[in-house]
Amino acid sequence: MDEWGYVVGGIRDDGWLTLRRVGSGAPWTFDQSHEGHRLTVWGDRGPIPGVMAVFSTHLVPGGSRPTAPFTVNDAFVDVGASSGDEVRGLGIDMVNAVTMAKTAVPYGDSLLAGSEAGQRGSCAALARTVMDMPVVRGSVVVAFVVESHIGHRGLMTVANMHGPFEETLLLAYPSVGNLPESLGSVERLGLTTRYEDWPVETIELRDVAALTRSLKSWMEGGR
Repeated sequence: MDEWGYVVGGIRDDGWLTLRRVGSGAPWTFDQSHEGHRLTVWGDRGPIPGVMAVFSTHLVPGGSRPTAPFTVNDAFVDVGASSGDEVRGLGIDMVNAVTMAKTAVPYGDSLLAGSEAGQRGSCAALARTVMDMPVVRGSVVVAFVVESHIGHRGLMTVANMHGPFEETLLLAYPSVGNLPESLGSVERLGLTTRYEDWPVETIELRDVAALTRSLKSWMEGGR
């Protein structure tokens, strides 16, 4: 998934990891929403579970939290290691990706909560549409692009390699300016989300089904 996240920014001698943010434009609440949560470090030998440490009220004078908001510079990640050598023995190295542990929680009548639920639901709708093999109008290029938060490189690559296009439909994609003319007329479509950019971002599963139908109609030349 193309989302904001972290990479391993440092491996301490005591086995703790420090982090660096990847991507620009993340909401100010992004770091706070990860504090105390389970994480996954994508090491060279596979995923390693970890947790972002929580500020201890028992080890500071007066037991009060710092007044400044928690940021990535305050973050420490525990992967169960007691030394830097143990960390590297797990296959973890500098700039390995670090993300929140992925969980999807259904609740209510037709609700689903999870990290980047809107983006993931949109991708699921597009994948389902392609798997059902719609009878397309002309030719359709389906692309799941990355680096949308780093100069929109994925979208630009599609435009350069497969364009020019008559029309482009962007799903769950951040706002961009100065799109290349090779994309043609650009439309946007996506899912309504609640609690956006939080670990409990929520979508309606009925909306995913409706988006799938809309995508099929668009590919077949309808509206």
